Amino acid sequence: MNRNFAPLRITQARQGFTLLYMGRARALDRHFEPHDFLQWEALSAFEDPALDAEAFDFIGTVRGRLRVPRLLQLGVVARAPYSPLRLSRRHVFLRDGFLCQYCGRRPTPRDLSLDHVLPRSRGGPWSWDNLVTCCRACNLKKGHETPDEAGMPLRARPTRPGWALALRLASPGRRFEEWAPFLDGSGNDGPTERG
Repeated sequence: MNRNFAPLRITQARQGFTLLYMGRARALDRHFEPHDFLQWEALSAFEDPALDAEAFDFIGTVRGRLRVPRLLQLGVVARAPYSPLRLSRRHVFLRDGFLCQYCGRRPTPRDLSLDHVLPRSRGGPWSWDNLVTCCRACNLKKGHETPDEAGMPLRARPTRPGWALALRLASPGRRFEEWAPFLDGSGNDGPTERG
């Protein structure tokens, strides 16, 4: 996370420990309290391995076990990446939940299609806000018309995924308790500042 608690990206534990050890980041505990490397090391030493074995990941060091932090806060405000997720067919399908944005059905993977809201023949770009998931039948029915012209309203307005959606798409199986405030599903990009 940035210094102002705006999430930036998922990183490897090795890079996270390097940032923590060098003093460029602080580890945040379950209560979002920041800890430098020595404080984090001391905190890890007092945790019961039997109770925490499933709740946390640990690495072994010469001086003992060290808990892998789930959240790191940078010491300075870093520039956020412009596009957290590369535009691709699969990512559009994931963003839309593999549902046709016109009829609401979940077609088989073979019948999934991408549709340009403003057709390419009319200058529609290949962009997050102009691409939607649809079934072949709806794509053929819509043809070279806009949704309004075809009488096929969109179920949801297509948008570029923010960091929270990108995080869900990038790691669908990884859900940590500490991430919950930032993955609340409200569509916003999480808290920007904490008091």
